Amino acid sequence: MANRSHYRCVATSIEGFLFQLAVSYVTNGKYYFYVQGSVPSWRTPAEHDSRMLSQYDVAISKFARCRRRKRIGNSGRHLANCQYLRFSNFWILLCQEGENAFFERNCRRDADGAIEEQWFCDVRKSAIQFNEYSVGFFNDKLTVRLTSKAMAGLRSYYLGLALKPLPYLREELATFPYEAYGGVLKQRYSILRSMNLKRGAAGLPAIPTSFIKKRRKPVKPFEPKGPLIRKTSLDLADLSLAA
Repeated sequence: MANRSHYRCVATSIEGFLFQLAVSYVTNGKYYFYVQGSVPSWRTPAEHDSRMLSQYDVAISKFARCRRRKRIGNSGRHLANCQYLRFSNFWILLCQEGENAFFERNCRRDADGAIEEQWFCDVRKSAIQFNEYSVGFFNDKLTVRLTSKAMAGLRSYYLGLALKPLPYLREELATFPYEAYGGVLKQRYSILRSMNLKRGAAGLPAIPTSFIKKRRKPVKPFEPKGPLIRKTSLDLADLSLAA
């Protein structure tokens, strides 16, 4: 039996949770199916983690995952693995395409065996919403962007500052509180264009694009200290989509 204490599933920051979810699991691991929720009040987060890891046999080594993935199940499909991730009280359970108890446990069938109700989602069709971020697919590519509600608030805020002096705007734009994934960058440029339209109408010089931070800060999802994840071949271009 796998030692669940060795499976790391509790992200220590929003940025770390997002990186582990979007890059490590969805993009690299092809964990497309998911259920999500909040830890119920009658359980501690640790109790909930233990229950999920045990119920879905999540806490196994990468070698065991590889061996399982090569096996064929009773349905004639390859066996699938699950991953579990939590930040604070928000949790998500993800599964690869294939045969896994995940699919049966998260649906209800009628007397004839047809699916009557389905509780799991496919990230390629329904984006994951987390802390004002939206993680989903567009034109078969992963995008990380801000939700419509978050964008509306940001657009209103920055348009209210559009006529301020450039040094002031440099500082304001430098403290943008969201990670610079490709989809988020495109949304930022959209806001910048709107600000420059307003400045142009007032006869003011345009805000240069150099005011926008274009790199994500490196993070380590599960530990607040230690060596950081370095930039890999999965760059901003791999995660960039139209806003």
